[in-house]
Formats: sequence, C-alpha cells, structure tokens
Amino acid sequence: MSIHECLLAVASTLLMLLFCWLLNG
Repeated sequence: MSIHECLLAVASTLLMLLFCWLLNG
C-alpha cells in the first residue's frame, strides 16, 4: 500500500467519524 493510499484511507475514516459525531451531536 502506498503512502497516498494510506493517507486516503485515514482521511476517509476521519471524515466518517466526524460525520457521525455531527449527526449525533
């Protein structure tokens, strides 16, 4: 897995968590 793919995976996970937090907040 390349650095770019790893960063993309981390970013998408953080966005998903942020979205869930906003919906629940």
